[in-house]
Amino acid sequence: MTKMGYEGSSTIRRRSGNHPCRGATYYGTGTALARIAGAILRDEHAVLTVSSLAPESMELGEVSLSLPTIITRDGVTRVVSIPLDASERQALEASAEKLKQYLALLKDIR
Repeated sequence: MTKMGYEGSSTIRRRSGNHPCRGATYYGTGTALARIAGAILRDEHAVLTVSSLAPESMELGEVSLSLPTIITRDGVTRVVSIPLDASERQALEASAEKLKQYLALLKDIR
């Protein structure tokens, strides 16, 4: 094992009380995916933050964003509308615009 790998491993163990699994990001990803799959399989109508195409009513253009969304056996049922103040709305619009710019670059590469 390289010194860097060993140091990273021991850092995770120190921060997590020497438990070998805590602090590893891949466990968080797996847990999140299991939660989403469970919501679909059990038709929970759960509100989860997932990435999907932003609804037209948000007037952000054709872009996928991570937003609070109702998840059922059909997958994404609807994005939950949440009130945003002016600065939050501006930040959301800036994020959507940046993503659209990157998508345009990717289309040009093809």
